[in-house]
Amino acid sequence: MCLGIPMKVLKISGDDGLVESGGLKKKANFSLMKNVRPGDYILLHAGFAIEKIKTAEARKAVKRLHGALWFLRPEGVEPTSKTLRRLAALGDDLGGINDLDVLASWLNGAGLTAARLPGLHRAVARRRRRLAGRVARRARLLTASLAAVVDQPVAP
Repeated sequence: MCLGIPMKVLKISGDDGLVESGGLKKKANFSLMKNVRPGDYILLHAGFAIEKIKTAEARKAVKRLHGALWFLRPEGVEPTSKTLRRLAALGDDLGGINDLDVLASWLNGAGLTAARLPGLHRAVARRRRRLAGRVARRARLLTASLAAVVDQPVAP
């Protein structure tokens, strides 16, 4: 599953730029898109701008993310911008893991197996392990931030 986060473009320099949503600023790569200007809204996935969207569409997507947080929150908890930033970071890392899994599958399907390209497969596996560790840490932080708001202990 891919998760594209709606972000507002703040600045672009070549293929790189800066985007923002809910107070969270992220670096973005715009090499997959053309004709994007500061002030435009895009979907960001794994650090790449993948689609330009209309302002109204971006607002609806943000409302859906807020709605998902609202639904998943412990009773009586209002999602904070810190929680939203943690959710966005978690989504980026999960998207990166998905991308690495797709890459590994494609390599194997194209006959570029670990036996033929051991260094590349080791690098992909190392990056995936690092991201998996980061996902686990981010998930704990997100859980802790939600629990702290309602003053409940966090299950291990």
